[in-house]
Amino acid sequence: DGGLSKAYIGYGFKLLKGLSVGGNISYIFGNLKQYSSTEFPNLYGTFNSRQEQSNSIGGVNYDYGAQYAVEFTDDKRLLGGYSGSASTKLNSQSNFIVSQYQKDFINDNEDVAIDTVVHNQNPNAKVVLPQINHFGISYQQDRKFIIGADYSSGHVAKRSRNGCNQGLQNNSSISVGGQITPNSNALHSYLAVVDYRFGAHFDKTYVVVNGQEIKQYGVSFGLGLPLARNGTSFYKINFAVEAGRRGTLSNSLVKENYINLHLGFTLNDQWFIKYKYD
Repeated sequence: DGGLSKAYIGYGFKLLKGLSVGGNISYIFGNLKQYSSTEFPNLYGTFNSRQEQSNSIGGVNYDYGAQYAVEFTDDKRLLGGYSGSASTKLNSQSNFIVSQYQKDFINDNEDVAIDTVVHNQNPNAKVVLPQINHFGISYQQDRKFIIGADYSSGHVAKRSRNGCNQGLQNNSSISVGGQITPNSNALHSYLAVVDYRFGAHFDKTYVVVNGQEIKQYGVSFGLGLPLARNGTSFYKINFAVEAGRRGTLSNSLVKENYINLHLGFTLNDQWFIKYKYD
C-alpha cells in the first residue's frame, strides 16, 4: 500500500556544436506499507497473525544525460544519447509490527488487535536506489521518418532496504521502433499525413522466482491521426496497440499473454502573438 512521489528541477544546455548536456535534481518522498497475514477460518477462537512493515521515505536523487547530433543535411541527422540515474541512499523511518487478532469470517468482521507481539522501530534506516543507465540512437528525416533503438540496464541486485538486500537481479531491456509519415504536406490524401508507428521490445526483468528469470517481450503498432489545423494550432490523436508475453510455465510458474491499448493527445497551440502591425 502507498507509493512514492518525485518533485524535481532540471536544466540543460548546448555545450559544443551538436553536443547538449543536462541534469535533474529530485526529491523523492512517500510512505510504503507491506502486509502479510496468516489466518485460520476453520478454527474458531484461534488467534490470527499479521506482519506489517512500514517505511516513511525521503531523500535526494540525481538524473543526468547527454545527446550528440550529427547533421548530414538541414533535415537529416543522426542522434546518439545517454541518460542515467545515480545510485543514492534515501532516508527511511521503518516500523515492523507483528500483531494477533480474531476475525468473524462469516460476516468478514475483524476485531481490533488483541496483542502486539513484536514492535521494532528504526528511525535511521536507508533505502539504496540502484544506478540505472539508458543508451539510445536514432536516424531521422524531419517530417518523413525516424527509426531508433534503446538499451537500458539497472544494477537492481544492489537494491537494499534497511540494510537487507531485496533478492532482485540486474535488469536490462532493448527496444527498437520507428515512425513513417508518407507525405506530411499532402492536401488531398488524409492517409498520407498519418504517422505510422511500429516497435518491439525484449526485457529481462529484475524478478527471479524459484530460480527462474522472468522475461517479457512484445510488439506494438500505432497511428498518429492529425486533426485539421487552425492557424497556429496543431492537434493530433495518438492510438497504439501492444501485444506481448510475460513469464514462463517452467518451474510451476505463470505465463501471461496481454494486449494493451493506448490513447493519447498532442495539443500544440500558440497563445500570445505580438503582431507587428495593428
